[in-house]
Amino acid sequence: MKSFKSRKSGRLNHEFVNLLRTLNKQEKLIIALYFYERLSPAQIAYVLAKDENTVQQKIDKLMIKIQNKASKFHLQELWSHISV
Repeated sequence: MKSFKSRKSGRLNHEFVNLLRTLNKQEKLIIALYFYERLSPAQIAYVLAKDENTVQQKIDKLMIKIQNKASKFHLQELWSHISV
């Protein structure tokens, strides 16, 4: 039997995956590089052959987009986990 914390964590992961499905291909790549690979905006810019400021702006816009989607779907708890 899963504990409450484990079920809650699983639900948040599922909801986050659903949120990611709404992003386009480039947005998903930036999210993956930034959050999962823990690359800096400068490193992401190098990988994507983009200007660092452009990448930082995209990250900032993505954070707002994800925050808005989290609020829309009542996932404030999810947002608190990813906005560290």
